[in-house]
Amino acid sequence: MIRNLQIKNWKCHDILSLELKEGVNFIIGFNGIGKTSILEAIVFGLIGRVRTKPLKTFKKIGSSEDAEVSLRFEQKEREYEIIRSFNGRASRKLLRPPEQDLTNLDDIKDFILDLFDSNQAFLENILYSPEGEIYNFLRLDSKNLVNYLEKLIGIGKMREFKNLINNLRLVFEKKRKEYKNYVKTLKDFEIKEALGDRIQLEGDKNLLHNKSNALKSEIKNKKNEISQIEKKKDEIYGKNYDYRILLSKTEKIYNQNREFFQELNIGDFSIQEFLSKKGRIVNVINNYSKKLKSKVQECKDKEKEILEKKLRLEERHKIKAIIDKLKMNYEVETKVVCPLCKKLLSKNEFLLVHEDTIDEIDTLEEEIDNIKKNLKNDERARKDLNIKYNTYRELMDLLESISKFDENTIMQIEDKIQKFDKEIAEKRKELQKLDDSQSFLDEKLKEIKDKLRDIKAAEKVKDVMKYDKKFKENYKGTLICDITLEALEKVLKKQRNLNLDDLVDEIKKIWKVFFPYEDRNLYFDKNYIPYFEKKSETIPFKNASGGEKIILLVLIKTILLKKYTKIPFLILDEPLEHLNFENRINIIDYLIEIHRKGLIKQLIITTFEESLTRKFRNSDKVNIISLPNIKKYKG
Repeated sequence: MIRNLQIKNWKCHDILSLELKEGVNFIIGFNGIGKTSILEAIVFGLIGRVRTKPLKTFKKIGSSEDAEVSLRFEQKEREYEIIRSFNGRASRKLLRPPEQDLTNLDDIKDFILDLFDSNQAFLENILYSPEGEIYNFLRLDSKNLVNYLEKLIGIGKMREFKNLINNLRLVFEKKRKEYKNYVKTLKDFEIKEALGDRIQLEGDKNLLHNKSNALKSEIKNKKNEISQIEKKKDEIYGKNYDYRILLSKTEKIYNQNREFFQELNIGDFSIQEFLSKKGRIVNVINNYSKKLKSKVQECKDKEKEILEKKLRLEERHKIKAIIDKLKMNYEVETKVVCPLCKKLLSKNEFLLVHEDTIDEIDTLEEEIDNIKKNLKNDERARKDLNIKYNTYRELMDLLESISKFDENTIMQIEDKIQKFDKEIAEKRKELQKLDDSQSFLDEKLKEIKDKLRDIKAAEKVKDVMKYDKKFKENYKGTLICDITLEALEKVLKKQRNLNLDDLVDEIKKIWKVFFPYEDRNLYFDKNYIPYFEKKSETIPFKNASGGEKIILLVLIKTILLKKYTKIPFLILDEPLEHLNFENRINIIDYLIEIHRKGLIKQLIITTFEESLTRKFRNSDKVNIISLPNIKKYKG
């Protein structure tokens, strides 16, 4: 059953996580809060699509991030997780420990179908009942009801279609033999040579096609071989995870700072060479440490010098300001305190003492600018030294950690990896040769097709062309019929000869189990149309109550899931919406009873009827998930 659902950027939900339980799970909330989108996320997680809706409609409007659905479920006493996301491109992953994870769309689909012993039609048509489907079921008449049942179980019209295709095939076969005789008779006339060339070329073309197909198969096998070797390589890394992480970090440092390692005379990345030069790396680290300390001190000295000169410059600016005021004041007796010597000086004495102040200001400003430029260069050099020091320091820490591993183990790992890399390289060379051969065959096929086109254009006897064309058309028709019949046979075989008789018999049995004492009996006529009897009164399907119809729909889907698949859950969107209060209570009781009697393990149902679900809050078979509360708490 489904254990957990996590969605991101899915319709109206930024991020949401729900825990689901065995029994009946009610997802409640007002219209527009995103109940239906949660059910659609579950279906998308399992199947990879939601019936009749394009994928882009599920991405949250205005979000540039990926929309993602993570679905964790339990089946056959094991737990699985599917992660699907999309933005510009779709991606997916099926986590199924301890086996290899799956990422191919078809592989995941086949695995899910095998896991639930189901097929695509059951998963799409029966597992999920959207709100619109429930509403349409309530409005079905007798004829459309049978069509609906046949659609669910995938038979009925399919057998009629099979007979039609078989009859069509007989017609094609008869015409094909007829036109073949015409061609055989006419090819002895004046275009015998051209026709012979054409037949020879057709044979060559078919031969090349066969070779091409064989090559494609060989290419596919070669790619599989490469993939298997890469998996083995990954397994080696997986079993030595800590070593692999350390090795990866070391290689990353080397690739990002390759020019640093020229002083170590290291060309290509080699962990053994790094380990052998640990002593030299230590010397390099100590050397950079000394240079860095020296450069840091130089920067501090220059900063101190700048500060001192700025203080002197500030004093000179104060003196200049006093001089400017004195020159504006023509009173002879003016006296002023000198900012430097703190003495009281007359105007003339002050001007005489500080006559060189203006020149000192220009000199100090120039000196400060020069020191700042030198300091900037020193800071840049200090940063470069710091980067190199930290890089070598980090490398040394990694090497210390790597050296703790057993040296023989490291050598064995490296030898195996090198062996796998060498084997992969050889396989890729073989693959390239196969690709070249495929290209050569494609060119030859093009040449033959061009010649055939020229011969057809040169043929002058229209009758031969006419009958030969008709022969080919009928031959293609026969092949298409054969392919269609084969496909139909496979589909019918997968349905396990399921038919409406089995379905209606099972429905009647279950109905009696659930309603043994009520005066409400369910029957089916010879055309598989259900009707009810209440107190000796016959009620046709179209006049049945909404509650009876929804119970019938739930029962149909439940029986199909239980009897013909191993799908343990059923999803319903707003099944209570079209019912009166009494029938809503009856439906909830009925769904709980379905679970209690083992007909279905888990039901997931949306509703806005919070007041109805309160009655069942204390039931151990009912799990109530309130979206407004979850979103409010999250906010």
